[in-house]
Amino acid sequence: MPLPHADPPPPEHDVHFGASLMQMAAILRDGGHILLHCSAGIQRTGMFAFALLRFTGMTADDATSSLQHDSADFLANVGDDRLIWANRLYATWRG
Repeated sequence: MPLPHADPPPPEHDVHFGASLMQMAAILRDGGHILLHCSAGIQRTGMFAFALLRFTGMTADDATSSLQHDSADFLANVGDDRLIWANRLYATWRG
C-alpha cells in the first residue's frame, strides 16, 4: 500500500484503502501478522496503524491507547488530519 507522502490519501482512493484494510483486518483476526514500514515510522505508520486497528473493531479511544502504549509521541506526531482520515474511512466501510 504505497503512500508517496505523509498526507492522508484523497477520497478517490478510499475504495482501494478500505478494501485493503478490510483484508488486513481479517488477516489479524485470523492470527496473522502484518508489517508496516515507512521512511520515518511516524506519520504514515501511525495513520495506517490507527486505521487498521479501527478496522479490526477497536474504538478510536482503544486504538489511540494501544498506539500510545507503543509510542509515547504517537498523538503528537501522527496529526489530527490523519486520525480524521482513518475514522472517516472506518465509518464508510465498517460504520
